[in-house]
Amino acid sequence: MSTLYFLPVFLLICSTSGSVFTEMFQNTSAMSPNSSTDGSLFSETHQNTNITPSNPDLIFFNRVPKVGSTMMINLLRRLSFRNGVAFFQDAAHPGMQARLNCVQEADLAHLLCQLPKQPPSVYTKHVAMVNFTRGGGGCAQVVYINMVRDPLERMISWYYYMRLGGVRNFVAKMRKNNKPEDDKWLQRDFSTCVLQNYDECRFEGAHENVWSQMMFFCGMDERCNEKNGAWALSRAMENVDKYYSVVGVLEELDLSLEVFEAYIPRVFAGARETYLKNKETMVTINKNLEKPNIPEDVKQLVRDQMGNEVKFYEFCKQRLHLQAKFAKQVNTHTKTVLLNNGSRSEDEK
Repeated sequence: MSTLYFLPVFLLICSTSGSVFTEMFQNTSAMSPNSSTDGSLFSETHQNTNITPSNPDLIFFNRVPKVGSTMMINLLRRLSFRNGVAFFQDAAHPGMQARLNCVQEADLAHLLCQLPKQPPSVYTKHVAMVNFTRGGGGCAQVVYINMVRDPLERMISWYYYMRLGGVRNFVAKMRKNNKPEDDKWLQRDFSTCVLQNYDECRFEGAHENVWSQMMFFCGMDERCNEKNGAWALSRAMENVDKYYSVVGVLEELDLSLEVFEAYIPRVFAGARETYLKNKETMVTINKNLEKPNIPEDVKQLVRDQMGNEVKFYEFCKQRLHLQAKFAKQVNTHTKTVLLNNGSRSEDEK
């Protein structure tokens, strides 16, 4: 495994232009299989459908925090040995940021386009979606993948994860004063935080305490940084629809791995088998065991603030289910063709 590090610089946000996708669904799974595509299901698409190249140069996992991403990293590392692909991870470090300015984005895109293409490379980093056209080309076949999680459960997980000793000190190093939060902050439970309306538990305005799930799919535009923003929702759905091969769902991990295997077999062949063999060790890495039960009325208060985040999560779930349905149709069709060909061969003897 190789680890890449990037030096932090001052954040200057660059706005991007483009159309806004406003429909929840528009032919997201209207895809046709092609037997010549190295096992990949995507080859022909209609309108706003996703495209998975048959021979991708780069599989980019711009991972969202607290969605099972550490488990996915460990799975991808194991699969890279099994399937003969290169794996690169940008380790978390003080000064890292999910949203980059134009120069940082171009530098990252250029760097990633220099990674080995044959075999393809898998690269993962906590970063919002990158515009590879700013990297000067060289990445004609980029496959985006990611995971999502119920946004409320993710926020709760994030809240308590940030209060773990090692994480708390790490976050302090990212601040200018290099000081951890005080003991009152450390001991405050999530319900108290919500009911007393602390900023940390208000899901509105710009992101200060928790990175939005939508933001990672929306991109670097400053409008992507608005919590629960309508524009961010539209752009995030548009980008998923156009650029992401598969977005898995943590609550439906088995189905997600099935779809990953079907759509990106060059990387994910054997994913379910590998996960099941190593499940006991993989699911406990970086898992937060300190979360208490949260009353349902408190959860509902937060959900009411997260309407667009919930819509985006449901959009990804619907898309995953359609992809799984399509994959099963392809498998059934392939088996039928093979059986028919076998029958013809027997008749011709």
